Amino acid sequence: MKRSNLTVLLAASAFVGLLSINASGQNLGLNPSDLFIGGYDLNMLVSHSEFTTPTLSLGEDYYFRVTGRFGIGPLDRGNSMSDPAWAAYRGSDGNWGPLDVWHYAYTAFTIDGQAQIRPSPDGYRTEHTYTWTLEGNNLPVTISFDDSPVWDNVGGPLHFELYQVPEPSALSLSLVALGTLVCGGSRRTVASDRSASTARSASPGTAAGKQL
Repeated sequence: MKRSNLTVLLAASAFVGLLSINASGQNLGLNPSDLFIGGYDLNMLVSHSEFTTPTLSLGEDYYFRVTGRFGIGPLDRGNSMSDPAWAAYRGSDGNWGPLDVWHYAYTAFTIDGQAQIRPSPDGYRTEHTYTWTLEGNNLPVTISFDDSPVWDNVGGPLHFELYQVPEPSALSLSLVALGTLVCGGSRRTVASDRSASTARSASPGTAAGKQL
């Protein structure tokens, strides 16, 4: 069995927070100290596209910030196009979408061949930007997209930015320990649920599907 290239951390983590933006509006990741590794675009208009990251160091924390809109079915248009973590379906009003109103969990790309891995935190965001957290395994990570036919595909690409979270300083560790002591709290690690999520064909409502 192929060894997985990463450990996906689906629990809410210290990465959750407001985006740090510099004066030019450039995305600096979730924290100013996070190290930008690289940016990648995933083409959603072809039958297969992929990219591979550099090697992610063992035990180091990383994350992808992913944004973009696309459609892979004939009804995925305009405000009903999918985003990196959600897709539209036919609502009770009989209309397909819009995504802000009628959406279900759906991720079109795979991470090292694993499908339907959810972002962290896993909730719909109107700005359509999501975070996937990773733990390095001394191997690169491959993100891929496959679809056929592609005559009805629109939009994209999905844009990925990879960041590394630096090791906390002795001062920050002391502050965390102090905060835990004062608040009487404790840190918990929640393991990833790697079971496959329901595929798009089992989505709510009537799926747009592929029309051959």
